[in-house]
Amino acid sequence: MSINRIHQDDEYLIFHIPSDEVVEKLGRAYPIHIDHSPIQYASVWPAGFRIEFLPEVDSDAHIVPDLSVSGGKLFLSEKAYGALKSLLETDGEFLPVEYHKSEKGYLFNPLVIAEDMDALDEARTGYDEHGNLEHFDFIENKLESVATFKAKIDHFNGVFCRDTLKNTIEETGLTGVYFQPDLANFSGESSDTSH
Repeated sequence: MSINRIHQDDEYLIFHIPSDEVVEKLGRAYPIHIDHSPIQYASVWPAGFRIEFLPEVDSDAHIVPDLSVSGGKLFLSEKAYGALKSLLETDGEFLPVEYHKSEKGYLFNPLVIAEDMDALDEARTGYDEHGNLEHFDFIENKLESVATFKAKIDHFNGVFCRDTLKNTIEETGLTGVYFQPDLANFSGESSDTSH
């Protein structure tokens, strides 16, 4: 078993949650577009919530992927939802979204936190001389019951996954993300392992 950080493949568009959509439909009390914390939104989630897809900086991408990751959340197309729902449903919540003219998909909001499962490996976590996080790891056997999760140590910015999710994404040919075993690699780089 291994754990990877999920990264956006810049060959594809990335999802964006418009501020005006949040304010209009959720109000200022639920800033999902800027708050990466593991807050449940399902009870207040409105019908017809719209997201956008934009190219990353310096990218000429124009294709909406099956999967997109940003701000500690994962976008799933209907195809990706069908393939991954059973793996993810106990690890967070699916929030229905619309995009383009009438396309439908989901934002997956991971609610499992590694530290709540005592799964941060303190012995393999290190900081530079300025106190900046350089590397960290998880205790894999404490995460055997989940497919994906977030972590306090990176301020809930990343979405991490076990091999069960990674392998399913690869086997089903879902596009838009790639996996990085260097968990502290916040920005990632496009690589030949994209999907």
